[in-house]
Amino acid sequence: MKKLIVLCVCGLLLLSGCSDKYTAVSNGSEVLMQVNNKKYTKEDLYGMAQVSNSDTFVINEAKKVLNSGVEVTEAMKAEAETEYATAIKDKVEADVLKAAGYETKEAYIENLIYPTLKEKAVVKEYVRANYDSLASTNALKKVRIIEVKTEADGNAVIAKIKAGDSFESLIQTYNQSTTYTGAEVISTTNSGANAANILPTDVATVIASYTTPQLVENVINDSSTSKMFVIQVTAASPGLFVEDGITFLSGLSTVTTAYYEVKFKEAGFKVYDKGIYDAIKAGNYSTYLNQ
Repeated sequence: MKKLIVLCVCGLLLLSGCSDKYTAVSNGSEVLMQVNNKKYTKEDLYGMAQVSNSDTFVINEAKKVLNSGVEVTEAMKAEAETEYATAIKDKVEADVLKAAGYETKEAYIENLIYPTLKEKAVVKEYVRANYDSLASTNALKKVRIIEVKTEADGNAVIAKIKAGDSFESLIQTYNQSTTYTGAEVISTTNSGANAANILPTDVATVIASYTTPQLVENVINDSSTSKMFVIQVTAASPGLFVEDGITFLSGLSTVTTAYYEVKFKEAGFKVYDKGIYDAIKAGNYSTYLNQ
């Protein structure tokens, strides 16, 4: 039988220095988890806790409680309906619900869709409140990029742009990439972003030196990829594309992690079962621990 989770999120509770603890299934009314004064007993969580990835289970349940006060807006309800329709498309609805462990559409949405939508909302608020710092840390700029086959092609592109041609008009003739299409993108040095937003090493170094929007007048030969690029910086300050920047940053896994590091510490996150603690410590959520 798998070990049952014992979790407490409460700033007043401290992890004792006694011997390692592993939980057992007894005393169904015993409180196993408390987050912001919401309590769960063994009886509440026993069925849910029978999973192999118990560290992920614990973190996700704690997230649900931390975000439980987030209002479900009409926009969220509409998005949830769309996501649910996608989930059951070309499938038997009852089979989808059964596989997920729920009896009704409402329970499915409440437990599987709303938590994600609530997380998106609170992370976006966090980004908005910390935009300047996050945009700087992630080196956000708006750029256009064309990957060219030869330096001669790159020089030809630069000359044509100077003469008034647009990036888009040169794509079909010169672009060698499916990642960089010449369209304006938000660039970042954050490796967790989508490929189109991550700049090759030497390209990133060059762009970082630009503080005003302008065409980079030399073809960039990137040593990390052995590819050549023509770059135009269209917005050098993240303050010029705040809403786009907030949306972009809100989608980065590293930003979501940074948000939860703050919130789990504020909530005094503690785990009292050694097996679960070890799993969290060794996994992707170790920075959420306060012990």
